[in-house]
Amino acid sequence: MSEDGGMDRSISNRYPNEYLNSLDPTGLPPFKLELKVGCPIILLRNIAPKDGLCNGTRMMVVRCGSRIIEVKIFLFI
Repeated sequence: MSEDGGMDRSISNRYPNEYLNSLDPTGLPPFKLELKVGCPIILLRNIAPKDGLCNGTRMMVVRCGSRIIEVKIFLFI
């Protein structure tokens, strides 16, 4: 804590981003996640429950863009 009661700004710059990104703690995904077409994935957030996009929805990667992942939803009957 700094003298004015706020957060010490020097703490946030103590470790370079390259070092923090290189860490691989147990139980957390890697910093850079690489997906391949055909890879199965599971949705971890309730995005649109009315449309079936809720926690645990199983999907398959169809196409990957720079900021979007196109998937096909697996339907289990």
